[in-house]
Formats: sequence, C-alpha cells, structure tokens
Amino acid sequence: MTAPQQDGVAPAEPVLVSEQHGAVRVLRLNRPEARNALNAELIGALGSALVAAEADPDVRCVILTGTGDRAFCAGMDLRSFAARNGPLALRATKELVRTASTDLAKAQALQATLQPQVFGSADAREGATAFIERRDPVWTGR
Repeated sequence: MTAPQQDGVAPAEPVLVSEQHGAVRVLRLNRPEARNALNAELIGALGSALVAAEADPDVRCVILTGTGDRAFCAGMDLRSFAARNGPLALRATKELVRTASTDLAKAQALQATLQPQVFGSADAREGATAFIERRDPVWTGR
C-alpha cells in the first residue's frame, strides 16, 4: 500500500514493511541501500512490530525478511552507531574491535578496563541526560 503523494513528491518508504497474509505476519527490513543494516529507527520499528504481532491473536507466525538481493541484514549500521555515540565510546569500541581481531583474551581484559571508564564518563552522563530531555547530546570526549 502506497501513501498518496504530497506536492508531487512520493513519500519515503518505511524502514520496516509489515504485511499480513492470513495468520502470517511478514516483516521486511527495508533499507536496501545500507544492506538492511540495523539503525535506531529500524530497531525501534522492529521491536514495536514484534510486540504488536505477539499481542495479536490472529498472528500465528512471523517471517522476517529483507529488501534487495545483496543481503538479508548486514548487522548493526556502524555509521549510524558512530554518529549517535560519543567520541570516548567510539574510540573504546574501535580499540576493542581491533584487539579482538587478533587476541580475544586480551580484548576481554581490555573491555574490563574500558567499560567502567566509558560508563562512568561525562559523555555517558550527557548521553543519558540528553535522552531524557529528548535532545541531541553535546559530546566532550571526557
């Protein structure tokens, strides 16, 4: 189903398309340009759709599929993750990924060191405050 055009411009497709076929709910990840990578909008839409399907007595089965032929889902949208997280968390994540690619035990030890630093940082407090206040965070890298 396509929404009507406004001002001659076609509306953007939703990031998650939901279709009902009898007792089957089909949820289609719809970000083919990003290989259906999960960003905050898609994760939220998927969570809401699964809760709605679970609450609907007419739904007996949910099928999860993806738009396009390049990938079902590429995983987390790292560009979106980087844009939405503070520089301290991003640096720690990159360091952990680099370390884990060569030495998993060392990465686990590093995580034990970095996690309290990141979660106890001014950026972590700013992120939580900004979320509660429904505004974009102002990161300081501290």
